Amino acid sequence: MQHVVIIPARSGIRQVAAPYSTGLRTLMLLSTVVLLICCANIANLLLARGIARRAEVSIRVALGAPRVRIIRQMLAESLLLSCIGGLVGLGLAYVSSWMILALAFPDSKDLPIHASPSLTVLGFAFLVSLLSAILFGIAPARLSLRIQPAEVLRGLNHSTRDLSLLPQWILVVFQAALSVVLLVGATLTARSLYNLGHQDLVMATANRYVLHLDVEGAGYTPGRRAALYSQIQARFGALGGVTGVGLAGYSFLEGWNWWDCIVQEGHTPPHDRDKCYTTADVVSPGYLEIMGVPMVQGREFTERDTATSTPVAIVNETFAKLYYPNENAIGKRFRFLETSTNVEIVGVFKDFKTQRPQSQVKPVNLRPLTQLKRGGSGADTINSIVIRFKSEPEDADSLLRRTLAQVDPNLTVNDLRTMDSQIAGILGRERLIARLASVFGILALILASVGLYGVTSYVVVQRTGEIGIRMALGSTRLGVILLVLRRVILQIGMGLALGVPCALLTGYFMRTQLYEVRWYDPVGLIGATALLTICALAAGFIPARRAASIEPMKALRAE
Repeated sequence: MQHVVIIPARSGIRQVAAPYSTGLRTLMLLSTVVLLICCANIANLLLARGIARRAEVSIRVALGAPRVRIIRQMLAESLLLSCIGGLVGLGLAYVSSWMILALAFPDSKDLPIHASPSLTVLGFAFLVSLLSAILFGIAPARLSLRIQPAEVLRGLNHSTRDLSLLPQWILVVFQAALSVVLLVGATLTARSLYNLGHQDLVMATANRYVLHLDVEGAGYTPGRRAALYSQIQARFGALGGVTGVGLAGYSFLEGWNWWDCIVQEGHTPPHDRDKCYTTADVVSPGYLEIMGVPMVQGREFTERDTATSTPVAIVNETFAKLYYPNENAIGKRFRFLETSTNVEIVGVFKDFKTQRPQSQVKPVNLRPLTQLKRGGSGADTINSIVIRFKSEPEDADSLLRRTLAQVDPNLTVNDLRTMDSQIAGILGRERLIARLASVFGILALILASVGLYGVTSYVVVQRTGEIGIRMALGSTRLGVILLVLRRVILQIGMGLALGVPCALLTGYFMRTQLYEVRWYDPVGLIGATALLTICALAAGFIPARRAASIEPMKALRAE
């Protein structure tokens, strides 16, 4: 009979969401930056459209059209565009929610989570789109109405020094600065994920499967477990191609472990309990050899370590250096805070991470499963089985499930995957953040390039007459291209001057989420600035080349 504990779903969701909270806040910040870039792009387009319609607006005002009516018309156009964009965005929100789940849980085919946006989130997003339309729809209208109709009708709207271009200039600089922030953030997270996935784990992971089960849930009392464990090892060890079977309370790098407070022999318990806690686990004899973890000193557990022999433990190098500095830890004794029995250290194994690849190496002590009973420090309960194959087996999932069912049909497989897949699953949060940050960075780069292209094209149209005069007076095509690109370079330079300090500040706030990457990473900064500069020059070169192909006489006749 199984004992099932039911808790409110709200508590479960909080436990699942807690590790993601910092990363989700980071993504919220990045998505806000993308929103600001989009708003700047919309503002640029509406400003360009409003400036282009100055002659039309001036004529209407000169003929007696009320200014309020003109503002109302422009605002209605902006609201219509905003509503259409908002509706399209809501559809994309539903699609992207499933994409995010697929990125977060790539190995879960039938995930029982529905991530459809709530009405509150949809309402907020739609409200933001409406406010953006109102804000950036009124500004161009007011700008158009400030100009005197007589000045526009005299042709002063073609002046190359028109102050109406200043807001567009500022918005492009603003977009470039925010794009640097996103690109640097994407680079930092991508490099951090790469370092996490390519670090030296010390242990071997190839051809190893981890099976998680529930011994207590199947009704096995402490007195019946020793026979069960022997049967499990015998059954799985008899499978073709299996070269080792290890049992453990928690398998390495699954994200969970026990903690025990230890007291050295001859010492009193410390007042600060945080200084005595070490990672603890119970393993079967030969477990480290199965996992490929080398011993530095002493020996690993053997079948001779039984309940009637001397209590023993093996520890990692960090444990030995912390509790026995400048000493040989072999033969030293310690006890657990809840017990009075000392255990003897018989081996020291090489440092490796037992809980998460992102964490630092902590002091670890392992006890032999053959010596532990219910009570005291730890328990004789296993939650995982590691099966090492000689080579990658075919249909290992069915084979291992069938073998466990032959041991006892009541034993439930909670999880079954390769060791590599288990480690990859622990990195799911970092992978999700890195991928979404990369998507945001690419989107920001595209938006900034499009915005710069649009503004540069508009400026070229505005300066058609001037360019025609310059070419008529002997200016070369290269000179015209450089004339246009000079403005682009100046805008990007100002954007980088603002964006780099903001990117450094963003990296500082992200430093706790990074692994072996400095928050002021020069590679990320140089890469982001170079990529933005190249894309900006490419976006500016197209209208610049178009300007250089203008025929002087046609330009002057158009003017």
